[in-house]
Amino acid sequence: MDCVTPRISAASVLLGLLFLALALFTLVAGGRAAAGELRAGPGVEGYSSLYYLPGGHDGAVAAPLVVALHGCRQDAADFARGTAFNELADAEGFVVLYPETPRPWLYDPLNPRHCWVWWDRANQSRGAGEPAVILAMIEALKQEVALDEARIYVAGLSSGGAMSVILGSLYPEVFAVAGVHSGLEFAAAAEDAPPWYLAAFAYFLDYIQMALAAMSEGGPDPDGQGDLAFQEQGPTHRVLPAIVVQGSADTTVAPLNADQVVRQLAQMNDHADDGDGANDSFDAVADLTDSTPAEPGRHAYATHSYRDGADRVALQSIMVEGLGHAWSGGSPEGSYTDPQGPDASRLMWEFFKARSLAGP
Repeated sequence: MDCVTPRISAASVLLGLLFLALALFTLVAGGRAAAGELRAGPGVEGYSSLYYLPGGHDGAVAAPLVVALHGCRQDAADFARGTAFNELADAEGFVVLYPETPRPWLYDPLNPRHCWVWWDRANQSRGAGEPAVILAMIEALKQEVALDEARIYVAGLSSGGAMSVILGSLYPEVFAVAGVHSGLEFAAAAEDAPPWYLAAFAYFLDYIQMALAAMSEGGPDPDGQGDLAFQEQGPTHRVLPAIVVQGSADTTVAPLNADQVVRQLAQMNDHADDGDGANDSFDAVADLTDSTPAEPGRHAYATHSYRDGADRVALQSIMVEGLGHAWSGGSPEGSYTDPQGPDASRLMWEFFKARSLAGP
């Protein structure tokens, strides 16, 4: 799975708010729903989504929301199967929204692998690009389902993980927590999309090479990217809790990217907690490390916890030994999963549910 964007006008996003409520692929059922319970419709310039209500939920009582972002070469339904978020939602009572990127070639010749295009500058600022489309989907969902707006979370894999970082960094007043699996720091690569007439050569241009270089070698200095993310937030500053999951054997998104995500978020939060980004009131030095040894058929993993100025765990990083580029503990019914890892969906939800916009 490697991570390539349509330009999205403000008018398109506004139009999306009007018809995405009708455009969402709707999955509403008690317990696991069958494929026949899906309804399809047009999305914003090809974007679409699935949503899932937990069993016994009628949509009238405000519930937490997990926004789940697929990786490259995946779609919403595949990601739902692989992460088993729907089954977890049934047990825990949260709603899941699965945004989906436009179909390759049909809508987006620059994105043949169906990625979230985290490396395009058009998608790295508030009120624009793919982050704005995802927020439009959330707003549309609110017209269909009652949501607890203090408990909206985002989680993603690979390009979806990188987009989770972008969403949490740009909109900390919307997302209570970000979950990042095999992702990259904010604006790890930043390039303008080439003109449409060069689309056929996109993979040979800097547009994709910068992304591939960041995936294998890491992005710019994380402290600088933390400063940049804070500046992009505008007046909406807030410490963003986050949980980061990474495989030590990932040859697509190198493990060093997880360290960069932690450092970038720590620097951004160092600004947000007291307005001073140079006093290390929030830093990237782990306050606690727990090691879970391997068991037969299971990967070992280490959990690093980072506390804020109030001595609360605000960042957590989990490194899974022997895990490649795959959702840890995922179901083999979906792509890019490794059932032998710790259950990343459960780990993220346990971290999510203890936190909201109002605090712990």
